[in-house]
Amino acid sequence: MPYLRPAVALVLGFIGLKMGLEFFSSVPTAVSLAAYAWLLGAGVGLSLIARAPPDALTDTDMVDTEAAAAAPSSPPMASPEASPAGVAVV
Repeated sequence: MPYLRPAVALVLGFIGLKMGLEFFSSVPTAVSLAAYAWLLGAGVGLSLIARAPPDALTDTDMVDTEAAAAAPSSPPMASPEASPAGVAVV
């Protein structure tokens, strides 16, 4: 959902603006809830309309795959079934 993060950022910005405006006057609760619902709904709606193509980058693509492939792997853990004489290895 590419537009959800900006929508949440705008919600947080609205909360900060609302806190600043509290010094001068009060913002009605209905206005605040309508703004939150509209911003989050718009973010989700835009994300669903403008779906990213399957080859677009995701958070998991940001991992350096070459470095991850070159890193040594940890040795396999011994399983209780593989221990001699049925003794569980801890």
